[in-house]
Amino acid sequence: MDCLEILTQLSVISNCALLFWTSKYFKLLFVSAGNEDATIKANNPGLASVKSITEGWTQTDFLKAVIYVEHVIILF
Repeated sequence: MDCLEILTQLSVISNCALLFWTSKYFKLLFVSAGNEDATIKANNPGLASVKSITEGWTQTDFLKAVIYVEHVIILF
């Protein structure tokens, strides 16, 4: 059971890391500061209608949010 619990915690950490570094949709949804939005939208026309739900968040703020969510998931 200990090995399974460690494996589960590692999978939560790796999934949150993948969400932060590879998800263009979540970056558009949460990161509202910076010029990266225009580049992502230009390369992916399907994401042109996605608008940020946060005001003034940077990449660092998004990373903090992902880390907070990861800790909450691990606690439960």
